[in-house]
Amino acid sequence: TRTSGTMLSFLFSGLFQRYPNLKIALSEGEAGWIPYFLERAEQVLDKQRHWVKKGVRFQQHAGASGIDLDTLDIRGTFRDHIFGCIIDDAHAIASIELGHIPEDNIMCETDYPHSDTTWPDSISVIKNRINHLPEETQYKILRGNAERLYRFTPAEPPVLATA
Repeated sequence: TRTSGTMLSFLFSGLFQRYPNLKIALSEGEAGWIPYFLERAEQVLDKQRHWVKKGVRFQQHAGASGIDLDTLDIRGTFRDHIFGCIIDDAHAIASIELGHIPEDNIMCETDYPHSDTTWPDSISVIKNRINHLPEETQYKILRGNAERLYRFTPAEPPVLATA
C-alpha cells in the first residue's frame, strides 16, 4: 500500500534524525498493518546493514541519505515521529492492546466527506470499537493524541440558545 511505503520511506530516510521534531500522520490508510511492517523493517535492517558495511551503498537501494543503520531504532523512531489514523480498524485496536502499536501513536479520523467514512455515525462507530479500553486510552485515540500532535486545544462546544 502507499501508506506502508510512505512509513518505510520516512523510517529509512534519515529525516527524523536530521529533524528530531518532525512528526507525520498516516491518514486514510488505517493502522492494523503497522506491526507487521515494523517487524519486517527490523528484519531487513538487521540483515542489510551488513551489506552496507561491505561497501554497498544503502542509498542506492532505499533512498536513505546518511542514516546510521547501526543506531537506527525502528520502533523508537516510529514511537517518536509517526502517527497512524483509524476509521474503523479492529486490528489496530487489538495491536494497541497487545502492545504492538503505542497507544500514543493512534488517532481516530472520520475521512468525511469521502466514501470510506463512517459518517454520520463516526463517533458511535469509534466509541463502540474502543469502549472496552481504559478511559485514558480512549481519550488519547479520540482526541488527546491529535491535540498533542497538532498542538491545539479544542474550543468548548457552543451553547445553543433556546427559543
